[in-house]
Amino acid sequence: MICFRVFLALFLVLSVGYSAIGEKEPFVYSEKNRRDPFSAFTKVSLSDDSELSGKLIELRSLEVEGIVWDEKNPLAMIGDDIISVGSVVLGAKVVEIKKTEVILKYKGETVTIEVKVDDNPFGFPE
Repeated sequence: MICFRVFLALFLVLSVGYSAIGEKEPFVYSEKNRRDPFSAFTKVSLSDDSELSGKLIELRSLEVEGIVWDEKNPLAMIGDDIISVGSVVLGAKVVEIKKTEVILKYKGETVTIEVKVDDNPFGFPE
C-alpha cells in the first residue's frame, strides 16, 4: 500500500510539472524604467561620410556575373543587367570594363568589382 501511495504521489508531482511546462505564459518585456534592448548605446546621426560609406559597401557587394570582352565596346553583367561604359549602377557611373573587373565611380570614390568565379561551373557533386 505504501508503494502505491508513493507511486501516486510521484505521478501527481510529475504530471503537474509537465502540465505547467506545456502551459507557459509568453514572455512580455516591460519597458518601465528600462532601456530598449535593441537601441544603440549612443545616438548616431548619419553624416555625408557614413552615407557615402554605406553606398560604397553596397556597391562593393555587387557581383559581376560575367564580361563580354571587346576592345571597342566591352559589356558586363551585374545581376540581371547588362552594362557598358557610361552606364549607371546604383548611382555609380561605370568608368571602365576590363577583362576581369568593372570599375565604378561614385562621388569621387573608385570601386572595383571583380568577376565572380564559380569553383564548380558545371554543378558536379563534390
